[in-house]
Amino acid sequence: MKQQNKEFIELSHVISTGMITFPGASDVEIYDNTSRNENGSVIDSIRCYGTTATYLDAPFHVFPEGKKISDYPLHKLVGLPVVVVCKPEERRAFLPEDLMGLELQGRAVLFFTGNDRNFGTGAYFRNAPFIHVDTAAYLVRHGAAFVGIDSLLVDDVNHPEAVPVHRALLGHDIPIAENLTGIGQLVGKNAELTAVPPRAEMGSFPVRIFALTC
Repeated sequence: MKQQNKEFIELSHVISTGMITFPGASDVEIYDNTSRNENGSVIDSIRCYGTTATYLDAPFHVFPEGKKISDYPLHKLVGLPVVVVCKPEERRAFLPEDLMGLELQGRAVLFFTGNDRNFGTGAYFRNAPFIHVDTAAYLVRHGAAFVGIDSLLVDDVNHPEAVPVHRALLGHDIPIAENLTGIGQLVGKNAELTAVPPRAEMGSFPVRIFALTC
């Protein structure tokens, strides 16, 4: 879709019954068997985890006293200039050197791995790309405003007993979005990101994220 020479880029996966985002913590059931009312309307519903499809993490996700999704002010989620970081093919982790020379202050930093092409398959979970904890520290030091990745987690899924990247970013009030898709469409483009979920009093919640090219 284009509007006045601007293009909307969809960055979220569709939520559908039976989909699996994270094994054991993302089951989805959409109730679509309700009879329609006489006026043709239907009241449908959904059962899902907060960590479903493309979702946003708030500090409460890892800190018991942290802010929740409902606490995010809109300026942290709307109109953020985008910078895309591409992962070298020879390794799983994004390292600080991948960010050298990039302007990060006040920007939504999106980590492009290409792993979104495997979403919904077993390959998506195996040795998923991630962000190294030193890279998270670099993002904090250089004022990143938002971090997203088109992979299962910002942390290493092979070591789920610790989530140092979550703690580093959320500990500095930097929103995290995981399981994005379509980041590759933003490479080489100027764009602004919007990621506004419902005002849920939760640590994580599905979100529709999109970018508008400038």
